[in-house]
Amino acid sequence: MAAQQTSSLFVTYVSVESPFFVIYGQTDKGAVENINQCIKSYTPHFEVGVGKVTSPQQQLTVGLICVGKYVDQVYYRVKILSINLAAQEVEGFFIDFGNTATIKVSDLRLVALPKASNFLNVKPLCSKFATQKSMAHRCHLANLDQAGPWSKEVRTELEAIVANRVLNMKILTSPMKTKRTVTLSFVEDNRSVVDVLVQQLKPLMFESVHIPKGHNVEVIISHALNAARFFVQLTSNQAGLDALMAEVQSHCEAELAKGAGRAAVPFSEDELINGNLPCCALYPEDGRWYRAIVSDFVPPASVTVRYVDYGNESVVSPTDILPIPRHLMKVRTQAVECSLAGQSSRRQSEIEEAQFEALLEAHNYQFLMSIKMHLVGSVLLVELWEQESKNSVRSILEGNSVLECPKCLAFTKPKLLDPYPAGGRVPSLPALGALESRLVSVTHYESPLSFFVQLRDSHDSFLEFMKAKTK
Repeated sequence: MAAQQTSSLFVTYVSVESPFFVIYGQTDKGAVENINQCIKSYTPHFEVGVGKVTSPQQQLTVGLICVGKYVDQVYYRVKILSINLAAQEVEGFFIDFGNTATIKVSDLRLVALPKASNFLNVKPLCSKFATQKSMAHRCHLANLDQAGPWSKEVRTELEAIVANRVLNMKILTSPMKTKRTVTLSFVEDNRSVVDVLVQQLKPLMFESVHIPKGHNVEVIISHALNAARFFVQLTSNQAGLDALMAEVQSHCEAELAKGAGRAAVPFSEDELINGNLPCCALYPEDGRWYRAIVSDFVPPASVTVRYVDYGNESVVSPTDILPIPRHLMKVRTQAVECSLAGQSSRRQSEIEEAQFEALLEAHNYQFLMSIKMHLVGSVLLVELWEQESKNSVRSILEGNSVLECPKCLAFTKPKLLDPYPAGGRVPSLPALGALESRLVSVTHYESPLSFFVQLRDSHDSFLEFMKAKTK
């Protein structure tokens, strides 16, 4: 194939030959299938010993093309690269696929069969079997430097993208004995393989567990600031969470044992300042490692991290965080941020926060939860219910007050003063039409989502009403 020529390539293998990645693929998949069908038809004879190597030292030479059994127990064309007579093994290159493997001599079969095979009524193999050129084209992928330094992770991602797929190939340089540089793109949308790889290699962000609207689930409150902001874990995920935490701990201990330890800071200041950096972080309270995200950094040595599977935060040293491998990021974060319906837009007083914490503690932080809606930023607006009594937590918080000690849980209904004595009448609210504009006075402010106003043109009548009630 000449330079600038385009063709389809069925990718069979990806290898690393520093500083290059080498792609092996087939441009004539039909011819490969014919060769393999030829071998398959002859396999019953191979299995009874036809073509078996009886004298490796005399029969095997480097460069010899024969057939060898792969790990899938199927025979393929093999070119011998090296011979280990002591171990009775050879290093073989599968010329139609591009990969190499160590093959036992007993799993090799010779193409040039002894004349004695004629007595077994064995038909000769396809005439072009040994002379047919290698069907795996060796190519170097152009522009791969955009994907960063070559690593096992990059190779794994590249294999996942291209292996066993038919791609469009364009040859950039003339085919040479050692190097053919190509670009690859997807048949479906003509996207560049390198562009997709670069996108895949961008720093991953954690994804949260998704609970659909209207679902009812059992949860454990893992961290709570107040009723307007708390984090839950699904009770059904606890076994998986324990296994994940054990894997995180094992990974971090292994990294520290390699010498990556506390002497070196694994992230640059720029990475820490940018924030939202996924990592593994030490929790000072118990000395264990957890999945986390950097939420703030004050140079030179103060990093605030949020533990994504629990919701709480801690301030640690830059040496107490480690890079997190991708396989530990693919598990969704287990702590889901929630806000209790009716409380999400209210400022929480200290006594209300203490009341909520006391209620959680009394129920061992375990509740039933129903999802009312999804708010901005993956926050859930929810209702909580006591597991045994099925009482609404919101009704407990809104309809009760705390006596003396916030932790005593002696809830009683407050005595409300009737603002309108017998005979009084509450005036109806003024009717407001949709999209109607009116002058108002803000009389009480709680938050951007909750405040009270009076209509300016109703102010005089309101004052007269209040004067009449105070006489």
